[in-house]
Amino acid sequence: MGFLDKVNAAKPKNKAKVLSKSATRILSLPRLDHPPIDTTPWELPNCTIDLRMIQRKALSAIYTNGGAFFPIGVGWGKTFIALLAPIVRGKKHAILIAPSATIDNLMEELSTIELNFKHDTTFTFMSYGELSK
Repeated sequence: MGFLDKVNAAKPKNKAKVLSKSATRILSLPRLDHPPIDTTPWELPNCTIDLRMIQRKALSAIYTNGGAFFPIGVGWGKTFIALLAPIVRGKKHAILIAPSATIDNLMEELSTIELNFKHDTTFTFMSYGELSK
């Protein structure tokens, strides 16, 4: 019997996946469908941003609960959610930690937020790499 035959023989026959304790805990968290938040209290008079429904619901959950977990798809507006979250919570300072490749985009999008929403939040951007130093 060759090496690969021994490896294949040692593999479990049952293909069922076992979730980790963390994954099981996350999947058991309650799922809430929040009503969309009205962002007009934060909008400047010349606001040109029309947030998506999923963004308004996420911000509603953040406003109500102080945070949440959002498995939101690519291109659905997570950047605006991340930038608006501390604003709707009335925070004076926010630290956004993200992959280094996205920091420039976050700063560009912050410019868009600042043209459309009133706030007094100071933002600090930090990459995962900077955090690990």
